[in-house]
Amino acid sequence: MKGMCSIPVFIPERPVYIASHSCICPPADHPGISDDSPRLAELPDFKQVITNANLRRRMGRLLRIAVGCGLTAIENVDSADVAGIVTATGLGFMRDTVDFANILLDRNEELLNPAPFMQSTFNTASGYIAQIRSIHSYNTTYVHRSGGFGAALLDSLMLCLSNPGKGVLAGAFDEVTPEVDLLRRRLGVWRNGADGFLPAGEGTGFIYLTDSECSVRLVGLYPASMEVDCDNVVECSGYVARTGVSHSLLAVVLALVLSEYHCGRVFVRDDVNEGGAAVLLDFN
Repeated sequence: MKGMCSIPVFIPERPVYIASHSCICPPADHPGISDDSPRLAELPDFKQVITNANLRRRMGRLLRIAVGCGLTAIENVDSADVAGIVTATGLGFMRDTVDFANILLDRNEELLNPAPFMQSTFNTASGYIAQIRSIHSYNTTYVHRSGGFGAALLDSLMLCLSNPGKGVLAGAFDEVTPEVDLLRRRLGVWRNGADGFLPAGEGTGFIYLTDSECSVRLVGLYPASMEVDCDNVVECSGYVARTGVSHSLLAVVLALVLSEYHCGRVFVRDDVNEGGAAVLLDFN
């Protein structure tokens, strides 16, 4: 985890607002921070947003979660008004990656099924969202551990400012598998004190940014280490007992905060991941 670079301070020269948001994460009835078992997301019924049954069937667990969450965030947005889709992930589709690696070993690198490989690439989620909604615009994915979502937000803000009258979908996603949990314990990542570990978690969060005035303004993007004069400071560590910890933790917590807060200024900070970002929100 060493060597992570913080994002720069970025305050949009014109107001940028969050028109809608969506989140899929573990349920609220968590067992507490002392229980370090993985936190798994609740899977809603995706039939309303991913209407193609064959497409749903071919999707892996995290892909369905990420695509369903992203589509929900823009369900009331005209596809022509979306200037871009920008996503981020820390580890990507680990379940599909492990499945493909096992197929390589089991079949001695012969007669391979390409589906797990194609669905293990990091930009699959943003590509599916664009394909389902016929959005023919800017589309990219950032992968740099916890720094990915900060970079995605920075890119999204600049893209929104350069496309007046349009919006940008930004989000992040990660999953936890037995292999991920085993490896992070061996590496000593996400510790809770000297002897324990924080629970690993999975989930996804998406926001839709626009320059059209809404009730929530995204005032600025900051490094998580920076102090900002704000009465309401929300730290991601306060949500870890429920959500678990992942590289995409800030995206999940940001979407939860947007559902829970309704007035004042709120500074949402990723104080768990090194190199994480922070977002200042203004609720009108």
